[in-house]
Amino acid sequence: MKKIYSLLVFSFIILSLQAQDLTIEGAVIVQADGLIFVQGNVLIKPGGTLDIESSGPVRGKVHVDATDFSVGDWVCNGTTSGTGEVKFLGGSVDYEVSGSNVSFPHLILDFGSIQAGIIPDKMNLNGDVTVTESLDFVSGRVVTNNNEIYVANNASGSITGNFGLEKSRFIEGTLRREVTTGPNNYYLYPIGSETIGYNPASIDLRDNINPQIPAGVNNIAGRFIEMNDIGDIGFMGTTNNCYFTTAIQFLEFYWMVKSFGYWDFGPDGDSTGWNYDFYAIPNKDVLLTENPGLTHLKVFKAPGSFNPGPGENWGPFFYDSGDHCNGVNIFGNDFYWLEPGPPGSPFYQTDSIAAWGLKSFSRYGLGGGTGAALPIELLYLEATPVNNTYINVHWATATEINNMGFEVLRSVDGVNFTQIGWRDGAGNSSVTLGYNFPDYDVEPNKLYYYRLHQIDFDGTTELTYIVSAMITSSNVFTISEFFPNPSENDSRIQVITSTEKKLNITVFNTLGQSISRFDHTVVPGTNTIDFNFNMLADGTYFAIIRADKDVYNRKLILTK
Repeated sequence: MKKIYSLLVFSFIILSLQAQDLTIEGAVIVQADGLIFVQGNVLIKPGGTLDIESSGPVRGKVHVDATDFSVGDWVCNGTTSGTGEVKFLGGSVDYEVSGSNVSFPHLILDFGSIQAGIIPDKMNLNGDVTVTESLDFVSGRVVTNNNEIYVANNASGSITGNFGLEKSRFIEGTLRREVTTGPNNYYLYPIGSETIGYNPASIDLRDNINPQIPAGVNNIAGRFIEMNDIGDIGFMGTTNNCYFTTAIQFLEFYWMVKSFGYWDFGPDGDSTGWNYDFYAIPNKDVLLTENPGLTHLKVFKAPGSFNPGPGENWGPFFYDSGDHCNGVNIFGNDFYWLEPGPPGSPFYQTDSIAAWGLKSFSRYGLGGGTGAALPIELLYLEATPVNNTYINVHWATATEINNMGFEVLRSVDGVNFTQIGWRDGAGNSSVTLGYNFPDYDVEPNKLYYYRLHQIDFDGTTELTYIVSAMITSSNVFTISEFFPNPSENDSRIQVITSTEKKLNITVFNTLGQSISRFDHTVVPGTNTIDFNFNMLADGTYFAIIRADKDVYNRKLILTK
């Protein structure tokens, strides 16, 4: 006969109790060294309270193991309090959690060993659940359905576990986390989907990035949404001076990844007025299998009003998706930061794709392109002006397989290339090799684009990504238009100058009212000036830029 323990007394202090089903109608206290072990279901009725205490590292414990029943129920229509722990145990069992007021202090999932190829047991949420102290994934998944699990402790280490193994140890659905700024406040969201598996993301609010959180905002919810086709890019390219190199890197993006999905994040209040870094940590095995041929990836951030799907265009959001140099190169099945280290050093391997300096929350997808999967491991390709007289194209390889050599290609529009030189390859090599080609046939103030055409001895050929550079005359000074334009929040202008100048910049609205005014000093070369328009309404604005005795007018349209 199945035993059911119904605790009806007003106050009952537990040191040790073993039960099959546990029903609580009164007040129950589990002392710091106490244990309730339930081999069945738990029901906390209206008016019932379960207080699980702790003292220092010693916790009161409620352990539930419904293995014998295939399905275990935790139903709470009363109150759970304290700082002790609730641990769900078992194998071949799913837990159903429901009720009007479900909360746990320390919640531990330990559903037994993980077997290859077998989707592990899970906890199904039939309502929202709050975890007040910590969430620990030993094994098993949480499936939130249309609900959410909320970790109310803002310590970045309040969620722990060896995540991701064999589609285990993650949250399938919505995770909400309490957040704040601090020296170590890097918040992992261990989220994913049943088919694709573990696809986490992280929000970086560490002090070293000068984070900003709007007043009154306390938590951020995030989820990964599986979708076969989230949209397209068409074509996007970016030029920027990245990291250790003086070359202007040019990267091409053609499509959003397919048969994968996107991340969706939002706070409990204002979604603008932030400053944070976002890191996507995709399941590389699935992503690269479903999207063969990718050689680089970048996070694309769409506005909250954007609905990903077939035919939707992510391209216009390129410049609002973090630093232009954020992204990864792909060699084999590994990701590497786009920037090389100091010349001659290898790329830095990583599992994440960053988007730095974001100002709002919304949807995040991955866009990529091909510079070709080379039979060489290209460490870097750069084009560098030398003494303002010629451009030196230089590159290095970590490995070469059957490599006959490189055609050096040049273009003046970034589209149509012609060969200007050749460098023999090493055939086969496993050591770092450097190459260079000086281009003396260049004119001042003209931007030149370069790429390599790598050729194997068997006739197989591949193209690299594009870089660019320019030499300048003694009196060059140009100011670009705003880009992107129109913009949702941020925009920028680029200034190319041969001499150092102090600029006075004033932004006006269409009524002639001054919105902001500041000085900016540009140095010889290419300078990028960023503008933050988060606090401005939709409309047309003008930047009046004074340089010495010259005045320049640049127009910007904001559409939020």
